[in-house]
Amino acid sequence: MALQDINADYIKQQIDAVRNEIGREVSIYTPIRSACVRCTVSGLYDSLTDHSIFFTCPECKGTFWKDALEETVILARVHWTSNEAINVTAGGKYYSGDSYIHVDPSYHSLLKTAMDGGKVIIDSQEMSIIKINPMGTPHINRYKAILKGNGSSPQG
Repeated sequence: MALQDINADYIKQQIDAVRNEIGREVSIYTPIRSACVRCTVSGLYDSLTDHSIFFTCPECKGTFWKDALEETVILARVHWTSNEAINVTAGGKYYSGDSYIHVDPSYHSLLKTAMDGGKVIIDSQEMSIIKINPMGTPHINRYKAILKGNGSSPQG
C-alpha cells in the first residue's frame, strides 16, 4: 500500500475492523422519563403543576413522571486497567479508571447521556462513566470512555 493511500478513512476502517474482531458487547443504560400510565388513564394529571393529583399513586408517588433506564447494546473494545488504575508521573499520581472502552463516534451522544445519570455494564460489572475523550488525528475516529466500578473490583 502506498503512503498516499493512507488517509483518515483508511485509518477509521482499520480501527473499525479491530473493534469488530476483538470488541465485545457492552450495555449502555441511559436515563429516560416517562408518564405514569395509571395517572394518565385515570385522568389525574394536572397540567398546571405538571404533577398528578393522585398523591398516593403506587407507581409515580404523585409526581406523574417515572424515571427508568433504557438499555442500548453496542460493540466496544474493552480494556480492564486493574493494577494500572493509578498512574504515577513527575506531576504526581492520577486515577485512570477501572476500565475503558473505545467506541465508534456515532455513540458519542449516547455516552454523554449515560454519563449524566446512566450506567455501563461490562462483563456483569456495573460501571459509571467518569470521562469521555475524543481520539484520532486529524479527525476524531473513536471515543474513549473512562469508567469507574460501582461496587466489587473488575473481574473479581
